[in-house]
Amino acid sequence: MWSRRAKPLVGVDIGSHAIKLVHLAASGRRFQLLNLGFVPLPANAVVDGTIADITSVQETLRQLVSMEKLASKDVSLALSGHSVIVKKVRMARMTEEELSNSMPYEAEQHIPFDVYDVNIDFQILAGGGQGEQMDVLLVAARKGRVEELSQVAQAAQLRPAVVDVDMLALLNCFEFNYPEEIASGQVVSLVHIGASLMTVLILKEGLSTFQRDIALGGNQYTTALQEALGVGREEAEALKLGAAGEKSAHTEVLALLRKSTDDVVTEIQRSFEFYLGSAGDEPIEQVYLSGGCARMHGLAPFLASRLRLPVEPLDPFRQIDLPEKSFDAEYVRDMAPMAAVAVGLAMRRKDDR
Repeated sequence: MWSRRAKPLVGVDIGSHAIKLVHLAASGRRFQLLNLGFVPLPANAVVDGTIADITSVQETLRQLVSMEKLASKDVSLALSGHSVIVKKVRMARMTEEELSNSMPYEAEQHIPFDVYDVNIDFQILAGGGQGEQMDVLLVAARKGRVEELSQVAQAAQLRPAVVDVDMLALLNCFEFNYPEEIASGQVVSLVHIGASLMTVLILKEGLSTFQRDIALGGNQYTTALQEALGVGREEAEALKLGAAGEKSAHTEVLALLRKSTDDVVTEIQRSFEFYLGSAGDEPIEQVYLSGGCARMHGLAPFLASRLRLPVEPLDPFRQIDLPEKSFDAEYVRDMAPMAAVAVGLAMRRKDDR
């Protein structure tokens, strides 16, 4: 979780579609935006959270760093996809030191990887468990993926200080920007739809009670448009975000987008059913939407009508000061959904766990 013991790091979120960069400065009890940058990645440079073309990713990050002229080179990076596991486990109550010693043995029961091939971290969850039991958040990430991310950053003359998980960065961003939701005790869902992965989180009082990753995202929309209309990737991306095309194709574009959105709705509903059937006894009352797909015109109201819940875009800059001389407010609002994970990363500190 965010703190103010040291200067914020530069948040770098390497997704399947683009690299997003955010740098913040602590300003009293708030943050001020210093840098905000986005550079698209070549097609298939990152696939399902795994870097497939490390040279292209390194070059794209170098380009972004050069454009932004960063005052700091210390960065926070995010892991995603199937090479990282995040689980809440219930254990016998013990001290943090005792837990640190026993965690490698405990992790063997909960992760599908060899414990010698992963980096393991944990956090004791406040208020979790009862009596002699406690709830612990267990995080395990393949060492190869951590090293790979570090190599990418170092190639751009950046210093990796923290390697986080995209889900936890998203939680970090939400916790800071929506304190009233945390305090209310309502059950809310964060739905983050990236290019190749959709993450559904369900929270109560700022703690994740359910999480699910689905191999579904903006690429599905783009591919459907390319194949049906015979257009290139860039034109399909523009059509997806509402650019005007030929009138004859407009109806077909809407139909294709509707079909892909039906798949998204089905998976969100399925996630909510899993939650209610296994982890939840309280209904979800609000949905916050983030990720590149949240920029699609009409997606939030369409999801609201199908899910029968209030759905609104998550604003990662809701509690962050935007200097008028440095940033165009309209541009920031338009790109904001893509920046949620990067903002959460940018709130991290060198001495954070």
